[in-house]
Order: sequence, then C-alpha cells, then structure tokens
Amino acid sequence: MNRQITEEETDHLFKVCENHDVSQYDLQIELVDHLASLIEQHWVEKPEDPFKYAVYKALQKFGPTGFQQVKQQKQRALTQKYNRILWQYLLEFYRWPKMLLTLALSLAVVLLFKIVPQLHWLFAIYILVLVCGNLVYHLRYKSINKTNPISDKSFLLLDQLKHIQYFAMFLCYLPIGANLPFQLLEEQSISMPANFIVLFPVSFFIVSSTIVLFAYLFFIPQKIKEHFTQQFPGFVK
Repeated sequence: MNRQITEEETDHLFKVCENHDVSQYDLQIELVDHLASLIEQHWVEKPEDPFKYAVYKALQKFGPTGFQQVKQQKQRALTQKYNRILWQYLLEFYRWPKMLLTLALSLAVVLLFKIVPQLHWLFAIYILVLVCGNLVYHLRYKSINKTNPISDKSFLLLDQLKHIQYFAMFLCYLPIGANLPFQLLEEQSISMPANFIVLFPVSFFIVSSTIVLFAYLFFIPQKIKEHFTQQFPGFVK
C-alpha cells in the first residue's frame, strides 16, 4: 500500500505555506493539495524517505519564487473572472430590454439639464446624493455585501472583495467629471449649450458611470459573497 500524508503532516504543509508568505487560506488549500500530491508521488518511488526530505524535494520543484508565482496567477485569475462577470452584467444595460432603462435615465438627465438653469446646483445635488448614498452604504449595505468568516483566517477571495469596494469609492466621483466641460464654458462666460446632441452624450456618460458604480458597490460584492459561501460554507456565520 502506498504511503499517504497524515493529518499532522498536512498541518505542517500549511505552516510551510505561511513561511513562504502565503497567508490566504483558500490559496493554502490549493498549494497544500499540490504539495501532498508531489510528496506521495515521491514516496511511490522512494517510500523509505522521511517526510521532511520529501517536502524538500517537492519545494525544489516549485523553485525559490514558485509560491509567489502561484499567488500572482491566482490573483490574476480572480481579477479576470470578476471582470468578465462585471462586463456581462454591464452589457445587459445596452441590450434589449434593459437598454430602454438606460436611454430613459439618460433622457431624464437631459431634461434636468434643461430645467435647472444653473448647472452647479445640479452637480451640488448630485454630490449631496453621493455623500448620503455613501453613508447609507457604509452603515447598512456594506455589512450585507461582505462575508463574516468565523475564524481569523484571510482569504484571497475576500481580498478581491476589499479591492473592488475600495475601487468603487474612487468611481463615486467619476460622474462629477462630466461637469468639467461646463465649468470651462462658465469661466469663459459662455452659456450652457441646450443642444440635445451635446447634452445627451454627457447625460449618457453620467448614467453609464452610475451603472458601473452600482455594479461595483452591490452586484460584484454579492457575487463574491455567493461564491465564498459556496466554496467555504463552514467559514460563514
């Protein structure tokens, strides 16, 4: 019968991962599984070799930077995965039937541009809504969208969630950039253009930015939470 890794030896492999600066538990599981497979393959040929020597031979196959390369590959894979999910979600708003909602919201913003004579008041209202929305998000929805591991272990998947939420805070101010062309016009004492051809692209940009912001704040975090719960149900309260 072929020699197999014991529970105590498995715990040692987790410590090996930590010693190689891999603290994320989900990544440790993959590396430990791979190391255990290499060690058991080594024992098929040389079953008399001690465990620590088999670990040494397995680590040699990874090389000095092998663990970090695996970590970087996993991070890139996660980023690509959720970028793909994000784009699939966003493109729905530019296809039938959600395209009607995007156009309707853009036309509503055009109407606001025409109704409000002083543009700075319109963007002041937007900033006020943005600040209030951020406050509500941090007090309520952020706690809903984040997972609550029952242990103090870190996870690469949760690191991805934090990165997305921090990036969403930056995106909050993206629609405000649409105000810059009109500020330049006001500084030159030029009245705001009332032409639909001018106002609609600006309105469309504001609506599109808001859709992206919603996706980063709510849709993607919820997806990560679902995937984390499916993969690690024992670590969710």
